[in-house]
Amino acid sequence: MFGGTFDYYRNRGTTLAGIGADATVSTGGELNVLAEAEDKAITISPAGGKGINVSGIIGLNDIDTKTHASVANSASISAHSLTADAGQTLSIWSAAGSIIPRR
Repeated sequence: MFGGTFDYYRNRGTTLAGIGADATVSTGGELNVLAEAEDKAITISPAGGKGINVSGIIGLNDIDTKTHASVANSASISAHSLTADAGQTLSIWSAAGSIIPRR
């Protein structure tokens, strides 16, 4: 018997928050430009067979995410305070294995 598993997970995400070029923003308080992203992945790659067994398991996570918070330098901002903040949380759980029952 021959058994095999291939598991591939790809994430291409972008989270953006911003005030664009030549924008005018006025507030009597705080101005917050916040970009937050949370990515979670759970991948499971099982394999198995009976008798004489050759198994192969490959698990691959290819993640390329971008999180940006910005204020254009040509924007006109009037506020008591300005905060630009970007946060990215990544959580990956991956399991691979083979179970071959005995006789």
